[in-house]
Formats: sequence, C-alpha cells, structure tokens
Amino acid sequence: MKKICICFVIAALAGCSAPVSKRETYDLINAEMTKAATPVKTNPAQPEAVSAALLPPITLTMPKPRQPQEERFSLAFNSVPAQQFFMSLVTGTRYSMLVHPDVS
Repeated sequence: MKKICICFVIAALAGCSAPVSKRETYDLINAEMTKAATPVKTNPAQPEAVSAALLPPITLTMPKPRQPQEERFSLAFNSVPAQQFFMSLVTGTRYSMLVHPDVS
C-alpha cells in the first residue's frame, strides 16, 4: 500500500509541474526565417567568351523543296472490259500491271 501511495504522490507532483516554455522554439523559427531572408552571395557573371563557348551556334536551315508529285488523272470508261481498262492505266508509264485472267 505504501508503494501505491508513493507512486500516486509522484504522479500528482509531476502533474503539477510548470509547462515548458515554447519561447525557445519560436526563437529558433525566427532565426531560420531571418537567415533565409538574407540575400545569398551570387557568383560573378560569366565572361562573354565563356557564354559563347557553352552555347552552340544557332543556325536555321529551311528544308529543301520536295520534288513534285507525279501527276494524277481521272478516267471515265463505259462498257470496257476490265482487263483492257486496268492495262490502259499503266500504258506509257514506268509501271506495269498484272491482271488476273478471271477478272472481267
């Protein structure tokens, strides 16, 4: 019983202790804010020769014009056999065509 009373008294005394001041925390925060607000020393500007050596020269080249596409044409045929029609498409050109014999 005596041990329980001693524990109770110690707990009661600990509960009555004065709270720790948070002023130190505020002082640390203010010190960090002041340190962050001070300007930082910057490196001196680079000489123009160094800047020119670091940057590649800017050259703009326009794309070469493309070759003109081959001419297109439109055809209209009536009552012409299919094989004759398809072969007439490639007549006089560098292309060739193979038409299946069953196409009519």
